[in-house]
Amino acid sequence: MEQASPPWDPQQVLKALAASRQDLLKLADSLMAALESEKVHTSLAPIFARLYRRIVTIIEEEREFLEKMNHPEKGVREGGYKGLTRQVAEQYQAFKKAENADEQRKVAVAVMEAINGFVVKNSLLWDQLTRDAKGSQVDAEAVEMEQAEGVLARIGIPSPPRILMEISKEMKRDQPDIGKLSGLVKEDPGLSAKVIQVVNSPLYGLRVQVSSINHAVSLLGLKLFQRAVLASTLRNALNAGMDNRKFETFWQHSVIVARAAEFIAVWLKDYEVSADLAYMAGLFHDCAIPPLMAKFPNYGDLFTDGAVSVGQNIREMENNGFNTNHCVVGSLISKSWGLDPVILDVIRYHHHDLLPDALTQNEMVRKLWHVLKITEIITSHLVWKAGGRVIELPRAVAENPVDHVGERVLREVGLNRSEFSYLIEDVEELASLGDIA
Repeated sequence: MEQASPPWDPQQVLKALAASRQDLLKLADSLMAALESEKVHTSLAPIFARLYRRIVTIIEEEREFLEKMNHPEKGVREGGYKGLTRQVAEQYQAFKKAENADEQRKVAVAVMEAINGFVVKNSLLWDQLTRDAKGSQVDAEAVEMEQAEGVLARIGIPSPPRILMEISKEMKRDQPDIGKLSGLVKEDPGLSAKVIQVVNSPLYGLRVQVSSINHAVSLLGLKLFQRAVLASTLRNALNAGMDNRKFETFWQHSVIVARAAEFIAVWLKDYEVSADLAYMAGLFHDCAIPPLMAKFPNYGDLFTDGAVSVGQNIREMENNGFNTNHCVVGSLISKSWGLDPVILDVIRYHHHDLLPDALTQNEMVRKLWHVLKITEIITSHLVWKAGGRVIELPRAVAENPVDHVGERVLREVGLNRSEFSYLIEDVEELASLGDIA
């Protein structure tokens, strides 16, 4: 049977193209500034070289984009691409042979005119590509969701137990009944044991040993108790058909990310992100991995140490190998567990380089997405320092988080590199105290 094509994200490609064109215009500005300086002979050469490389890159990116879009302009543009590349290359050679600054200026002006002509001539095409890509983006996301739903139909969604739904219903009351909440958990001896086990783990950092459900409620309070029940039921639902050692590694990762995300949300107090939402997003962000591992024998190979290299994306690797990914499947599982819609969007896009434009306008989604991005980078760094396995992200990111977090992300959360380093240290200190492991 022919496999479906992996979802392609034209909106992401178009943004990369826009960034490349912006670089081209900046280089053109640099060329103009150099023309106005007295050091023309020494300053133009590197700019020319960079201009040529950038134009070649843009042409290749745009050609690939038109090909994938099966755009009617793809054949028409081919001659123009070759002509511009040839023109810049010839002018660059002419520049190197120029004997004085005046001749160099003439060559530079000719290149400027060629670049301006390229930008003007393609502006209408780029506008059209933007409109076309928005339509294709909807199609690509629909295909991705349809493929994920098909996978879940075959493997089954790990459903939340009735007791959890009853507890959630009781917690929505103005004055929840503590006795009823405790009684619901006590109905299931296995769940009671799991809840007590989770409450006594380093996740909650209690200084005394909890021995009963009533004791757990009194020490934790209702909100943390509900969270403990949720974590226990999720762990139990996901731990089916997966190697026990691998599952423990997965679960430890989920717990660490959940607690670190909660801590970071509080640490970034001016950024105003809900610590509860951050915790839930962290706990559920990889919830699709166990069922996908159970379904596909080779799926776990993607989550071995060093499986993802710089320039690769785990989501795209999953799509290529299995026609789905843990992000979109995880959002569907989270939806079935009644999580906040904000969390569903964050989980679905947590391995995208950028959020879709529509979600960028949603402040809660945008902020929580950035907190989870930072959390994954920092926790990968802690795992790497401890000699553990780095999964989902390239090892280079874990080794040097400050260099790989990205200026755009730092600007969004209001941090500079030094402040981000302090945040890493604070999360590391939290981990050393046993509060997130």
